[in-house]
Amino acid sequence: MTRKVEELASILGAEADLMEALNGVLKKKQQAIIRFQGETLLEDTHKEQLLLQSLQALESERAECSSNLAEALAFHPGGSEMRPATMTELAGALPEEDSERVSAEVGRIRNAVESILSTNDQNRVLLQHSLRFVQQTLKIITDDSRKKLIDERM
Repeated sequence: MTRKVEELASILGAEADLMEALNGVLKKKQQAIIRFQGETLLEDTHKEQLLLQSLQALESERAECSSNLAEALAFHPGGSEMRPATMTELAGALPEEDSERVSAEVGRIRNAVESILSTNDQNRVLLQHSLRFVQQTLKIITDDSRKKLIDERM
């Protein structure tokens, strides 16, 4: 069973590392938005997609590993509901040393997720402001849509 706990902790640690890396990419995207660096924004968006794909794969591994561990512990939190155990519930069913290790990794993930949510919210606001800026600029250039932006005579 110790091997299963180590595997779970390892997967959780890898997930936390990826989430922290994802947050770093999101912060770089934020700077690209602020500085109007389209190429950097595009590169960072590609990096973000790769990290998210890796996270999805790890999440599948984590779900399988935690299910196997819960089964080995004969731990069924939902009773007749047969719902999967949360990481907090599973950590509570482990011996203290293992519980602390799993809980520490879950804490890292929780902190990374909170930071990602905050950064995403800030990026959303920045993108809304950028959109408004572009719309206002187009409105000025086209004299409130009375002038055509593209000469169609060509």
